[in-house]
Amino acid sequence: MGASNANEMGLSQQLTPDELPGRTAATSRSFNRSMIVVFAPVGGLLGQVLGYRSMLIAAAGGFVLLAVATAATRLRSARFAA
Repeated sequence: MGASNANEMGLSQQLTPDELPGRTAATSRSFNRSMIVVFAPVGGLLGQVLGYRSMLIAAAGGFVLLAVATAATRLRSARFAA
């Protein structure tokens, strides 16, 4: 997590116009916090109903799908002007 945060922040700062970094950061933070508020209880409920092992396997599968989807994009080879 620590290494990805620095990369994510650097990319965000490089792609965001000079007049918008505050709005971009606030929007990103609000989206992140709202997802936690919404999906943490949903995940807990599903863990109770389906079992924690099943939910952990599903979460791992979701991360694998996201990694494959990201690898299939041009993000890894993107070069951004300084």
